[in-house]
Amino acid sequence: MSLTSRYATLEAPRHEYVAVEARVEALHLTDLDIVLTGTTDRVYRVPDTGELGIADIKTGKTIVRSDGTVDTKGHAAQLGVYELVGQAAIGAPLAAPAQVIGLQTNKTPDKQRIACADIIGAREPLLGDDQHSGLLATAAKIVHGDIEAWGNPRSMMCHEKYCPRFATCFWRR
Repeated sequence: MSLTSRYATLEAPRHEYVAVEARVEALHLTDLDIVLTGTTDRVYRVPDTGELGIADIKTGKTIVRSDGTVDTKGHAAQLGVYELVGQAAIGAPLAAPAQVIGLQTNKTPDKQRIACADIIGAREPLLGDDQHSGLLATAAKIVHGDIEAWGNPRSMMCHEKYCPRFATCFWRR
């Protein structure tokens, strides 16, 4: 059985999805004067409480560790964006933890693993707290020219799709 089939028959039925590929065309963050767009993989409902949260499917050779746990390190900010986008797309609050559903890819089925892990507070790195301004505030400052973007023209992120200053970048010469 393929990994996709295993997800569809074994993992997906364990979740109550209320939205799949929930898309928002434009989420205006007026206090920062920026717009988020995008699609959230899944919005799920917690059976006991009825709370809603997002579930993001991640694939790769190392997403599920050999002990069967999902590697969630570094995914909080991305899932925080998905929470904001998902909430705007469905028009309901998302209070349940963000979930990463890891699909371990491998050529042999015995090494293809599926696991799920929660990320609590995924929006915090984006929105900040009393000690930190948050990634969205920093991004807004870069977009609006309040702080100079740093350059790395050899980065895969050095592209007009990812960088708001691409057209006028000093470092791309």
